[in-house]
Amino acid sequence: MTDAKTGRADRSKEWIERKDLIMKLWNSWKEDRGILLWYFLGYLLLLSILLALISSFTPWKMETLPYLLLYFLGNVLMLCKVILVKREELSDGIGRAFRRPFRNFAYILLCNLLVYLINVPLALLMQKIGVTNQNQMEIFGIFGQSRAWQFVVIFLALIFAPVVEETVFRGIIFARLRQRGRLIAYAASMTLFSLVHGLAAILSGKPRDMLAIMVYLPLSFMLCRLYEKKRNILASMGLHFLNNGIAVLLMYLMPELVKLSQKAG
Repeated sequence: MTDAKTGRADRSKEWIERKDLIMKLWNSWKEDRGILLWYFLGYLLLLSILLALISSFTPWKMETLPYLLLYFLGNVLMLCKVILVKREELSDGIGRAFRRPFRNFAYILLCNLLVYLINVPLALLMQKIGVTNQNQMEIFGIFGQSRAWQFVVIFLALIFAPVVEETVFRGIIFARLRQRGRLIAYAASMTLFSLVHGLAAILSGKPRDMLAIMVYLPLSFMLCRLYEKKRNILASMGLHFLNNGIAVLLMYLMPELVKLSQKAG
């Protein structure tokens, strides 16, 4: 009788644990879907439409302070949404990243070096065939608008992009699809990441400039590989931060690029 009661108790406990696990996974998927909706529908689509309408039908053009504040607020809200939902994963990632800080940083440096070794000849090839990276030109143009826009660009490059984009493209899309296979995970994450960064070229109406999205594939691959290798979202965030940080530094050191983009615009 005692053994029977013990068996029933064990089965009941096992069922409860399994139910808790299923609920946890379901809640996690609901949270991830929420972030994806916020990013693709709210941030990329609705915010862009709202800003376009404001620029077209009000005196608040891109160079005005109200436009800048509204754009900045949209980015801050998206960032807060990600941090709030993923705070436990981010906290755990920070703790694990600092267990071997020098080794992890060296790995990030190596990955970034590999990205540049691939991207430099690729960028030269794009230039040779007359392809313009509209996304970079747009960023350079915004950076040269004013001190306030410089602050926004730095915020986007060093805080927003590493946290939000890595959570979306690696922490959710890559991680979810990785369970179904490496190929589909890499393909989906790399393609979507590159397309998002190539939206300016896609919307420019210049088919040749769409080839510029290829320069984002090496970085996207390394971000996926680093996340898969370290199993820590902070690793890919670190690489993203370093890559963007170098780009921001170059904009300060090479202001003629900013002036050139403004003339082109």
